[in-house]
Amino acid sequence: MLSYSKDFIINNIFAYAIVMIGISFIYPLTFFDSANQYYMLAFGFKILAFLIYGISILPAVILAKLTYMLYISDIGGDPVLAVHLSLLSALAPAVAMYAMNISRVDIRNLKSIDFRHVIFFILLTSVISSLLKYIYLSDMIALDALAASYLGNYLLGHFIGGLGVVYLIAKYIPNFLNILSHIIVSRS
Repeated sequence: MLSYSKDFIINNIFAYAIVMIGISFIYPLTFFDSANQYYMLAFGFKILAFLIYGISILPAVILAKLTYMLYISDIGGDPVLAVHLSLLSALAPAVAMYAMNISRVDIRNLKSIDFRHVIFFILLTSVISSLLKYIYLSDMIALDALAASYLGNYLLGHFIGGLGVVYLIAKYIPNFLNILSHIIVSRS
């Protein structure tokens, strides 16, 4: 039991670091109008963390998103809104991964990963995240007139960011995935 809790803590620390690396791409750009376009990189790193560690890193992703919402984003320091958006943002990949696990699709085996399944996971996560945030924010902001544009931009940004980060790391840094898979397998 102690080994499991130690692995859980270590995995969550690594996952928090991975998500914060993705968020760190946004922070220097928050002073410019183009910052929202680079949010997709943070989504890609969040997807990468879920692909590497699975659903067990949900607390780390929630904490990383909460850190972003409270200290970096422009939501005005509203802690309730920050908590709600952090939970929605972190739950989307967890729900998508759980749905894929129910359908017996294995996207956690890093050595024999099928990129088609990863693409579907990214697309499913993008749809879930976009719809959850739209439904939540539609009461607060008059998004009804721009619903198609909002959802389209959000979906496209998430999909491109998730696919881009995962593809680039899998293609150009394959040793990174091999090292991580050895660390995860050796502790299991």
